[in-house]
Amino acid sequence: MFFCQHYWSGTEPHNGIDLVVKQSLVKTQIVSPVNGKITAIKVAENPYSTPINQLLMTVEISINLKWSVSLVLEPSTINTDLKNAQREAIKVKVGQDVSTGDVITDLLIGDLGYPHLHLMLTESGKEVCPYSNSTEAAKRIFETIVSTRLNNNMPDGNICYGEVK
Repeated sequence: MFFCQHYWSGTEPHNGIDLVVKQSLVKTQIVSPVNGKITAIKVAENPYSTPINQLLMTVEISINLKWSVSLVLEPSTINTDLKNAQREAIKVKVGQDVSTGDVITDLLIGDLGYPHLHLMLTESGKEVCPYSNSTEAAKRIFETIVSTRLNNNMPDGNICYGEVK
């Protein structure tokens, strides 16, 4: 599933696309959406989550000098064992080349109700809407998924809401 859920702290625009995973799963495989090089793997805790300090794990993929993709894993957990298991599930290393479809990790599913992959796109160091910069075929897929999701909660009606054009 796909939709943009909320502002990070209630004020900032949502800076990506949330690909929501069914809560009934244990895990789901995440693959690279692009050809590129793994430039960073970061671990953080989300100060805006409810409850606070849910795990955020980011795998950054550089496409070229201008473009990069960030796959932000949000398993929806504050459980220490699941956080550790999510860290260990990463199947790539910094400096590794990846191709479209290569397995990056398994996104583990926590018990707090909103496990998802947050997909971000960066152009020259600035976050841009992945939808606005997708192919027409990808846009149609995103639109189809959004149209099937009731109460998708996009405040201004845009997939990457709050986007300044």
